[in-house]
Amino acid sequence: MHKSKLLVCVDNTEHSRIAVRFACVRAKSLKYGLQLIHIINPADYTSLFVSGDKIRAEKRAEAEAVLAKFVEEAKSFAGITPKVLIREGLVSEEVIKAVEEDGNINFLIIGKAPHEAGKKDMITMLSTELVSKIMIPMVIVPGNLTDLQIEELA
Repeated sequence: MHKSKLLVCVDNTEHSRIAVRFACVRAKSLKYGLQLIHIINPADYTSLFVSGDKIRAEKRAEAEAVLAKFVEEAKSFAGITPKVLIREGLVSEEVIKAVEEDGNINFLIIGKAPHEAGKKDMITMLSTELVSKIMIPMVIVPGNLTDLQIEELA
C-alpha cells in the first residue's frame, strides 16, 4: 500500500524538536506517516587517539539516543510513533538517497535555529542541492515556534 509520509531531518537541537512537533501535527492532519532521519558525518570518525570503529559505534549510539528522544516526543505530543533512519555520509547526499529509495516521502521538514551566526547554514546547503534533485516540497520550520503557533500553522 502506498503510504505518503513526511521526512524530518533531526539532530540533537531544540529546533529539531520544534520541527518534529510541527511534522506530527502536519502528519495527523494529512493522515501521513512520519519518518525521522539522522545523518552521521563520516568526518567525525577521524581521531589520532581513538579507533574509527570505536568512534563510529559511539556516533551510532548518540544517533540512536537522539532518535529515541524524538520518537518519545512524537508519541507524547501527538500519539504518533515515527519510523527512524540513521545514515552515514554527507547530509544532502543521504537525504536525497533516502527520498529516492523510499518513494513515499512527500515532504521534507527541517528545523531552523533562530540564530546560527558563524555556522554553515544547513538550510542553504540542503535547499541548493535538493531543489534540483528531488521533486518534493521542503518545509523550513522556525526553531522558536510555540506549540500554539505550530497548531495554527500545521
